[in-house]
Amino acid sequence: MRAVSAVVALVLGAAPAAAQAPGHDDEGEVVERAELTVGPARRPIRAVVVDNALGDVRVEGHDGEQVTIISVKHAPDVDTLERLRVTLVPDPDGTVRLTTALGDGRERPPASLGMLRIDLTIRVPRSARVDGRVGSGRLEVKNVDGGAELDAGAGTIHVENVAGRVQARSVDGDQQFQTVFGDLDAHAVDADLELDTIRGRFLSAQIHSGTIAARRVASRDVRLLAIDGDIHVEADTADWRRRGSIVVSSLRGDVDVSVRATVRLQVRARAGGDVVLAGAVTRSGSQRWIEGQFGQAGRPSQLGTVKLESRYGDVAFSVVNP
Repeated sequence: MRAVSAVVALVLGAAPAAAQAPGHDDEGEVVERAELTVGPARRPIRAVVVDNALGDVRVEGHDGEQVTIISVKHAPDVDTLERLRVTLVPDPDGTVRLTTALGDGRERPPASLGMLRIDLTIRVPRSARVDGRVGSGRLEVKNVDGGAELDAGAGTIHVENVAGRVQARSVDGDQQFQTVFGDLDAHAVDADLELDTIRGRFLSAQIHSGTIAARRVASRDVRLLAIDGDIHVEADTADWRRRGSIVVSSLRGDVDVSVRATVRLQVRARAGGDVVLAGAVTRSGSQRWIEGQFGQAGRPSQLGTVKLESRYGDVAFSVVNP
C-alpha cells in the first residue's frame, strides 16, 4: 500500500487514504483501487455532485458526517492508468464535487478506449442531496434522505430507499425506483421504467419507447405517459388526504390500471381498441370518452379522478377493495 498525498488529506480534512499498487487482472488489464475519506470543514456536507463518464457510480447513504470515495481504475497499461484522474473539490457551502477524466481532457485516448474504466463507490451522509451523472454506466443511489438529480445518458439508473425529490433522465438506459418517499420525475427516450412503492405527493414518468410498470403507487398526483409502449399501474389512494388524480396515456400501447380505492373515483377512458371499466356502471360521453364511477357518493374532498387513454391500444381499469 502507498500513501496518497498527505497535503490533499490535510487540506480536505480527510482521514488517511490509501491506494493499492497497480496489478493485473485475469484479462490482462491493469487495475488500481484507491480510497479517500473527506470530513466536513466549515459546514456539514449537504450535497455530493458526481460526474463520471468513464464507468459506474454507486452512492450509499450512511449515518456518519464524512464522504468516503472508493475508486477502481481499469486501463490497458500502467502509463494509461496513471492518466486516469479522479478530481475532488470541496466547496465552502458544504458541497463535495467529484469528476473523472483521462489526463487533462486534451489528450488523445488510446486505441483500446474500451478498456478504460473508473468505477466509483461513494458513501455520503444520509441527509445529503445527490447530483449524479454517468455516460453509459450504471448510476445507483440508495439510503439517502436529501433527494437526487440523476442523468444516465445511455446508462441505467437504480434508486432504492430514497427520501426527498428525485429527478431522473436517461436516453436508452432502463430506470428502476424502489421505495421513494418524495416526488418523482423520470424521463427516458428508449427504455423501461419500473416503479415500486412511490409515496410522494407527485409522480411523473414519461417515455418515448418502452414500458412503464408501476406497483404500490400512493402519490396523490400521478402522470404516466408513453408514445410507443404499454403502461401497467397498481395504485393506492390510502394516502390521499385531499383530492387526488391519476392520468395514464399511451399513444400506441395498452393501458392497464388497478386501484386500491379508499375514496370515490370518477373515471374517464377512451381507446382505439377496447375499453373495460370492470365493476362500474358506465355511460358514453363526448369525443368517444366512456365515463364511470366507483365507490359511494361522499364529500367532494373524497373524490378522486382517473383519466386513461390509448389512441391505438386497449384500456382496462379495475378497483381492488381495501
